[in-house]
Amino acid sequence: METPFVTSIIQKVAEEIGAVVLVDPECTFVGLITFKNGNKTFFRTTKFSINSSTSPAIAKTRGFRAFF
Repeated sequence: METPFVTSIIQKVAEEIGAVVLVDPECTFVGLITFKNGNKTFFRTTKFSINSSTSPAIAKTRGFRAFF
């Protein structure tokens, strides 16, 4: 499966700032970013858990919930 554009940009930026990105191998548009200071944030397509819709959407989806 080809990596979505947004996910590839997130991975490039994360590498530059020293963050680690964990991407769901089945749904490559969903992932978890862990920053150097230990903070974590989920992303789903172009939505991050800084808004109120991403974390609940990931928690409601059985496959995502099992992976993370």
